Amino acid sequence: MRTEDLTGKRFGRWTAIRKTPSSEKGEIRWDCICDCGTQRSVLERSLLRGRSKSCGCLQRESASITAASLKKHNGKGTRIYTLWKGIRARCNNPNHRSYSTYGGSGIKMCHEWDDFTAFRDWAYENGYDDNAEKFSCTLDRIDRSKGYSPDNCRWVDMKVQNRNTRRNVVVEYQGKSYVAKDLAIQYGVDPRTFITRLNLGLSVGDALSLPKGSVLKKGWYSPVICVETGVYFSSVKDAAAFVSKNTSGICVALREPHRTCGGYHWRYADK
Repeated sequence: MRTEDLTGKRFGRWTAIRKTPSSEKGEIRWDCICDCGTQRSVLERSLLRGRSKSCGCLQRESASITAASLKKHNGKGTRIYTLWKGIRARCNNPNHRSYSTYGGSGIKMCHEWDDFTAFRDWAYENGYDDNAEKFSCTLDRIDRSKGYSPDNCRWVDMKVQNRNTRRNVVVEYQGKSYVAKDLAIQYGVDPRTFITRLNLGLSVGDALSLPKGSVLKKGWYSPVICVETGVYFSSVKDAAAFVSKNTSGICVALREPHRTCGGYHWRYADK
């Protein structure tokens, strides 16, 4: 991957020294030195887009304008304090309306961040911006199954955070994991149609490849068993093809146990 030579160039208080090996994700980093003397590896895109301008000293100095007030009130009334207080309440207060989703589900805040100043210092050193536009600087847990801690949190915009929500359906296809919506769009399938097909029991491959407008009914792709022979079929359609009958005939036999289709009685495999 070709990249611009940033050696010696300044980005806020950073001065780029040398390019470092790319990460496993292929992201380019540069060893940089801050005006205060701190050295750190910084993502190239963060430098070029102005997202990283210092090691955190710039933000701390900006915050020092109200340092006397912060010291007197322990940060109360500031945006970062309100955020910290809200996280603690969701994780620790059983009476909070979101406790069942967080603390009640095992999502906790690390002991280090019980101290507001520790959380505040981490925030400023890792991308938090008091002046960021609304929804452009939000705290996100990288692994949604884990709690709030320095190694599991990052500052992102709402678009990234929404991608990381538990509401997203994740599917496995050809050995890789995908957000279902992204995979559907990649294959030119309406995401809602794709999810509906999955809920009907279709495989990911079938859900992606069926022509637009295909008629589907609940149960057609559920596994069934022939009562007399005990033979298992992965779907109603497969069973219908085996006895050379229409799918609707198998469905009738499944709804009404006394009925047969192809000379056999049928039942769903999970009953």
